[in-house]
Amino acid sequence: MPDFVLVRHGESEFNTRNILNGDPSVHNPLSDHGRKQCAELAATLGTIEWASVWTTRFARTKESLALIAPQHAHLGQELPLLDDINVGEFEGRPIDEFRAWRKLNTPDSIPTGGESLVQAVERYAHGLLHLLHHAPRPAL
Repeated sequence: MPDFVLVRHGESEFNTRNILNGDPSVHNPLSDHGRKQCAELAATLGTIEWASVWTTRFARTKESLALIAPQHAHLGQELPLLDDINVGEFEGRPIDEFRAWRKLNTPDSIPTGGESLVQAVERYAHGLLHLLHHAPRPAL
């Protein structure tokens, strides 16, 4: 029995178009393929009696949870510390634009209105520590 299983959401509509989405208020549902990915994962993870389940604030993570472990979706707790990186001015723009900007900047550079990679990694570390100390196990 696992202590923790970390799962990325299924493919989203923006993923299919290589568009960035780091703002949880922007509507970006799973694609048909993303829903299929989650349904396939449900065969394995959906059979586990999860003591706790966690999502980000993004609807695509909640949609993924509902497909992977529907019997546990009502237990889902939001953990904003694990939200996707806030890409600021690159929201809704092609990922290649953000990658080009990253190549010209350091990991602690902050895009206008967003957060740096260093800030995001620190936030993720705090989120994982929160789970380590507060998530009943097994946790999804």
